[in-house]
Parts: sequence; C-alpha cells; structure tokens
Amino acid sequence: MNHLVKYTSLTLTSVLALSVFATNKPELSGYELVAYKGCDVVYSMTLNEQQAAAYDNLNKESELMHKLEVPIKKMQPALDELEEQMRKVSHIAVQETEKLIRIDKQAMEKQTAIAEKIEALIQQHQSDFDAIENLGDKIQAVADQFEKLVTNALPSSKDFDHIQIFTDNDTSRKCESYM
Repeated sequence: MNHLVKYTSLTLTSVLALSVFATNKPELSGYELVAYKGCDVVYSMTLNEQQAAAYDNLNKESELMHKLEVPIKKMQPALDELEEQMRKVSHIAVQETEKLIRIDKQAMEKQTAIAEKIEALIQQHQSDFDAIENLGDKIQAVADQFEKLVTNALPSSKDFDHIQIFTDNDTSRKCESYM
C-alpha cells in the first residue's frame, strides 16, 4: 500500500509539473522576425502568440485589400486611355506663344466630354474606392498595433534599418532591403 501511495504521489507530481511547464511555456508561432542593418542580421526573434495573431490579422486584411482592388485594376486601362486622350486634346486646346494664346473651342468641347467620361467612370466605381479607403484605415490601425507589439519587443540597443518576417516554410531567407 505504501508503494501505491508513493507511486500515485509521484504520478500526480509529474502531471502537475508537466501541466505547469506546458502552461508557462511560450507558444511558438512559426514566425521569425529578423532585423537588418543593411543586409546584415543584427537581431532575430520568434514572434509570440499575440504578435503572430496581429501579423496574421494584418495579412488577412491585406488579402482582402487585394480582392477589393480587382475592380479598380479592371477599370484602370479605360481610365488610362481617357487620360491619354485628355493629354492629347489638352495639348491642342490651348496653345501659347510669346505673343499669342490660341484657344481651340472644338478641342475644349472634346476636353469637357472626356472629363465627363472620366468622372462617370470614377463615379461608377465610387463604392469600390470607398471600400478601399475604409479598409485602408482599418489596415493602418492593424499595422500600428502590430508595429507597437513588435517595437516593444525589440531591444533598444539594436540599431537596424528594416525588419522582415519569415515563416517556418520560407526556404530562402533573402534580405530584401527597400531603402
């Protein structure tokens, strides 16, 4: 009986120790932050659970932004064409020399018609622009939160130019300096 009590006591102690260890162990996120000076690594750390969640949220919102941009990208060639027409007509509409300003009324009318087409095209996609603007504000708030979480975790003694976030799946960890 005495052996059973000792064995049970040892088992309970082991289970409690493991559960305490498991709850106190920091969660590994699978994300590594690397800080660079130029392209030299000056610091690296694994993102904690809160930082990783903020990073995931930022990526989720960015993916949504890409989806919202699709209608604008589809409209862009038509807008580019109208802007090119406007540039050509504007060159003809008003011509100026040292002594003379020449205004072509027909070209001015074409210019007005093109401007109305541009305005109609933009108005047609106004809800897309509004959605992008609203999501942009949200992304800014999410990015600020992520930056705050990461900045607070970086040692102030480290001097760096930029950071990159890598996942465990990244096989090529190439420095991408945007400076």
